[in-house]
Amino acid sequence: YSVVRHTLDMILGDLGIPSDEWRWNWDLPTPSTQCDGVTTPQTLPPTRPLQILAHAGEKVNAVYHRGRRVLKFYYVKGTATSTRRTTYLCRYFDIVAHEAGHAILDSLKPKLYSIKGGQQGALHEAVADLTAIFSQLDIPVMCARVLSETNGDLRKSSSITAIGSRFASSTSTTPSSSSRVMGDDGEVDEVLGVRNAINTAIGSTCGSNPYTMANVFSGFVWDVLVIVYESDAFELDEDGDRRLLSDRLHVVSALSLIHI
Repeated sequence: YSVVRHTLDMILGDLGIPSDEWRWNWDLPTPSTQCDGVTTPQTLPPTRPLQILAHAGEKVNAVYHRGRRVLKFYYVKGTATSTRRTTYLCRYFDIVAHEAGHAILDSLKPKLYSIKGGQQGALHEAVADLTAIFSQLDIPVMCARVLSETNGDLRKSSSITAIGSRFASSTSTTPSSSSRVMGDDGEVDEVLGVRNAINTAIGSTCGSNPYTMANVFSGFVWDVLVIVYESDAFELDEDGDRRLLSDRLHVVSALSLIHI
């Protein structure tokens, strides 16, 4: 619940929307209409909350459903023959923020929701992925964490850029080939994720699967963030050595999200 609230507050703050004016898709105002010279004023339906089902059932999935006004997070049971425990998707920050991103985008751009395929469908997935990434980078300690994981090189894969990496690791789930990250040495990075913002996908060769196509947009945005960050990522410490600025990454990520 707190991750969804944090994600929503981040978006509202970046867009300058007061929280008391926010409405989910099903509570968007009905536009005013005019008939025979008589104008029917815009109407505001009663506000109905977004429901969150933390233990929606057993399967490897999480979903936003507009018609039912709900975010559903499922779980994967452990087995008696393995040491794996039951894993709940609701416990993973990036997965929760990703689904919240779908719900938020559906309020901002309602017409995209019904288009599941093609570039429009890919855009929905990419924005949800980027929401998960920026929602984590909105927390200063997470900025320090990604810099520590990558030794300051944001062109390397990390648990933040690899959406679903912690879930995949906990369940020993093997990602699809499109989500593996090829390093400069020709080896596949060990970070596992459903999709990764660090990728080499391009529109002309990524195929028509919207989940694969989403890599193109999210990868582009991440590349831009890295370029902006690297333009002024260091300062001199007391000993005259360069020091990475986690605060700089925090600010850059916020600015990038606003422009998106």
